[in-house]
Amino acid sequence: MAIFGKDITAADLAVGNLQGSEKEASEASKAFRYGIDQPSENIATTLRALGFDTQADALSDFVEAPEDYESAAARFINPEGEWYDYNWSELPLATVEQAGQLGGSILSRIGGAGIGAGAGSLVGPGGTVTGGIIGAFLGPTLFEAVQIAGPVAFERARNANPPREEPNAEDWAGALGTAGFSGVLNAIGIKNIGLLNSTVGKTLKAGVREGVTEAGQGFTEQIGGTGLTDAGLQIDPKAAIGEGLVGWSSGTSIQAPIAAAQAVQTTGGTPSTTPAAAVDQMQETVYPTDAEVTADLISMQADDTARTDAAIAELQRGATSEDTDLAAVAQMMLGDRVEQTNLTQANVDEFLNRIPDTMDISDEGFNANEAEVRQTFVEQFEDQMRTRVDAYLADTDREMAPSTRNNALLDAQNTLIAHFELNDPRSAAMTTSTLRDRINSAVEEAVDARFRATAKENVIQQTSDPRFDFDAEYAEPLRTQEDVYTKNPREFHFTDDPKLPEGSIRQGITSIETGIDPTFMSATTLVPFLSNLPNRPMSAEQAMDIIGIKEDGNWFKPSKSDKAVTDRVREAVDSHVASFLKDKKNANQPVTREEIANVFHDHLSRFETIKTEGENTRHGSSHKHQLPEMFEHIEDVELWTMYDARIPITDNSDTSPYYNTMSDEMHNPHGQGTNFWVRGDVVENTNTGRTGLVLGETQSQVHEHGGDPGQTEVYLRDVSREDEADITPIRNKIDTMRKATRKLAGEIVANETRSEDSPPLTETMGLKQANYIAEVLTDSTDTNPVQETDLFIANKGYDRSIDSALREVSPKYKKEWQQVYDKYDEVRAKTLRDLYITEQPFAELYGITLKAEDFRPIKPGRDRYLGSRVGAIIGDVQKKLKETGNDLEADALTEPQAETVKKHTMSLYADSQDSARENYDKEQLALHKEYIPLLAQTYPTVRDVGLLAESFPTTEEITRLKEFDRTRYDTPTVPNYPFPKNWPSMAVRTGVIEAIDRNLDEVIVISKGYGGAPESVYKQDQKAARQIAQQIADITGEDVNALYSMVPDTQDSPGGPYFALDIRSLKELIKQKRWPGFKGYKKGGLVTKAQGAGYSMNYGDYGRSYT
Repeated sequence: MAIFGKDITAADLAVGNLQGSEKEASEASKAFRYGIDQPSENIATTLRALGFDTQADALSDFVEAPEDYESAAARFINPEGEWYDYNWSELPLATVEQAGQLGGSILSRIGGAGIGAGAGSLVGPGGTVTGGIIGAFLGPTLFEAVQIAGPVAFERARNANPPREEPNAEDWAGALGTAGFSGVLNAIGIKNIGLLNSTVGKTLKAGVREGVTEAGQGFTEQIGGTGLTDAGLQIDPKAAIGEGLVGWSSGTSIQAPIAAAQAVQTTGGTPSTTPAAAVDQMQETVYPTDAEVTADLISMQADDTARTDAAIAELQRGATSEDTDLAAVAQMMLGDRVEQTNLTQANVDEFLNRIPDTMDISDEGFNANEAEVRQTFVEQFEDQMRTRVDAYLADTDREMAPSTRNNALLDAQNTLIAHFELNDPRSAAMTTSTLRDRINSAVEEAVDARFRATAKENVIQQTSDPRFDFDAEYAEPLRTQEDVYTKNPREFHFTDDPKLPEGSIRQGITSIETGIDPTFMSATTLVPFLSNLPNRPMSAEQAMDIIGIKEDGNWFKPSKSDKAVTDRVREAVDSHVASFLKDKKNANQPVTREEIANVFHDHLSRFETIKTEGENTRHGSSHKHQLPEMFEHIEDVELWTMYDARIPITDNSDTSPYYNTMSDEMHNPHGQGTNFWVRGDVVENTNTGRTGLVLGETQSQVHEHGGDPGQTEVYLRDVSREDEADITPIRNKIDTMRKATRKLAGEIVANETRSEDSPPLTETMGLKQANYIAEVLTDSTDTNPVQETDLFIANKGYDRSIDSALREVSPKYKKEWQQVYDKYDEVRAKTLRDLYITEQPFAELYGITLKAEDFRPIKPGRDRYLGSRVGAIIGDVQKKLKETGNDLEADALTEPQAETVKKHTMSLYADSQDSARENYDKEQLALHKEYIPLLAQTYPTVRDVGLLAESFPTTEEITRLKEFDRTRYDTPTVPNYPFPKNWPSMAVRTGVIEAIDRNLDEVIVISKGYGGAPESVYKQDQKAARQIAQQIADITGEDVNALYSMVPDTQDSPGGPYFALDIRSLKELIKQKRWPGFKGYKKGGLVTKAQGAGYSMNYGDYGRSYT
């Protein structure tokens, strides 16, 4: 039963009659009940969205809303009319509807003040006052925020493209920001309502304040519900202003009788009203006529800084001591964000001043320009981000080593730059507050990730693998072979669905007897091979040798390059059999082939494919518009392949480094443990009449993060086991060289003399020359190694100014350099002449044929008259054109064919340079190495660089350092999940299985993903589909090109061309029980006694087609 009855009025509430009277409910009482019901329902929505269903249901029953009641506030706003056309007759009832909201805010302020004062009293009288102030401010803030968060989050989800049934993390983030600010407005709005002081002044002030608050909240919720969503920002000013007018009316009405009572009480009279009567008198409202209310509403802005300033200014308005104290509290709470916002804006301004003029993306040099923009962004915001790292560590009371702090900073910078188009301050959609929040979020996530990674150090250094300590107390037993094929009711399963759908034609071949597993319809090569192991306990090392497993640093590799060994070892690695054997080897414990098989079964039983379809899919209809025209869309399908990894008994799957803990709703909608997924569309090809499943997206977050060098994370197995102390001497030598080269760069800039018409030598150019000098002396290009990301540009390389300096200090160098250059020029000239004669670029355009006699002889040595021999060759060509009355330069301006010929001649010039350059560079480098030490006469630090070069790290040592920095113990990791190399192939198999179970005709793969997805994944999809076609053809004798072919007219489609795998023959083979499972095991799936020497095992596998 509801706590409040259907007929309750304000008078009933005042005397404690919560069920109300039996009389017919008035319109005012309905409005009153509706006003109480709305806040409770909104809060229930938030609780239900957060998973507190029981509490939400209880709150929903708090009051029973009137049946078929239409909100008076909605009727007052009159959305169908003009912006100024309000239904004023509905304002009294709309005012009554505000009772629940105002009452809740006032009570929460009183309660908040009490709680705050109680908590503050623990630290003395001053704490009582301060705690009361803070509690009074936070009470209505939280009351409003908890109402708004849930509905706004759902509204943002509905405005997404495609719409989401449930809010995701981004929706909640936007909703909580909206709710928080709206709550602050609510705290401000009710601040003077219910206070017993001046009659007229407080009444008017309370009304205006509540009106401004309600309008501000209206704008805030509209912005929060639609801003930065796919539907775009949607603002209804009329609705927001209407809410403000209702708020003005309710605030004035509730204050007036209470203030009047205060006036009577002050003069010694008897109060003429009670709080309950005051609520009933809210219907007696004076309508607003002052346009200043509208002006106040317009001043409320969406930007967070403006909203904060407006809130604080509102608090400071007025003369009471309470106003001043409350403003101080707000300033304390919000001041830090204001400071961060101001700093962000200052950095944005400086960033915009520093970057080059914005270029069109089609302009030549755009990419180089954008690289400079990104580097400038990193440099400009580095101090702000570094300060945020320190502040976040202080806020969370954590310590972090300086090197790890630097790595966290680099991680955050990488995050922002990797998606710079979303964080670009030049974007019109980028507000200062948004950029501030994204910077803070990137920093905080990077710091948290580095802390999580540091916690993995114990795993990295451990000598035994606790996952295989089966004798430990409460250790999870190995799952059985039966678990591979049947749904086991234990907790670890992701769903309650059977592994094989009822009625599937695969039931005849997917069983223990055939050895074909249900998840990937494949069979093992490893388990049958175990019959080659001794039928008795053996050393783990012996088992590894027989199987062909060889340890390779932290991981494993095949002992031979033979394909059978390679496939078998990869299966042993994926199934953690290799890790199990290594653990037993380190512990000097024997193993049996039965134990090895059981470890494999345990692994295979941990796979499960979860299917979502239709409206339950995450991508909804987002792919429909991208399908080729001949494909008629039938239904959306998603296949999520989960892997419930074995973890130590002491671990929790939420934090274990062995478990995929990624759980964002877009990539992991079924929670932790996702391995990979397929998103597709069931279609009918209207040209052929065939039904099929289009595999529109195949992705794996865990493997794309672990396997991509551009990502922050690495696989757990790749984390370096090197000791920092062993790496430090290498790092110190490089750091010392870096300091020396920077000092040398300063000397080069300071001593450089250039002609008046030459631009001055910049610090960057000086550093480029200094780095080149260091590279020559050390025989290394790593004298100034930088982070290998797009954040930095290496300023190193040869500069011709070095030649000028060397010619000045050594006449001998000048002579030898000239000889090298003359030889280079001679070779180039001969090459260019031969290219002209071979290519004949003018034959078709002008009818000119170039011959050897058209060119002057090219003699060895320096030609003092001709200078550059290449220039002479070009002069001879120009002479020939002029003699025949042709002008290529002029013709190229108006004739496309002539322009093409001109470009051809320019390419010949470049080709001649390239062919001669290799020997020239080698000879010039040898000269530089011999003479650069002489530059110490001009640049003394060259001597220091030379001395440092004698003990500079070797190439192998530098490689060790780079690998250590990329994979050090505090590097974020992802678990060693199965199929790190061939997960796309396995994803295709899940798609084929789904098509079989749906009785479709074909599976269709695309050539490239949508939205910039890597093409390599879809090339593997195509390879896997063709391999399946080949296996079918080998059995049926069909033409493989008939089973797997390009779908006509799909070359220009998004993701095209499309390729179709015909699975009709495959379905027949399954029905006839002739299908042996996907390739990778001995045909038939059974191991006979002859094959297994009396050891017959038939176990499923996840396939052996690796890339």
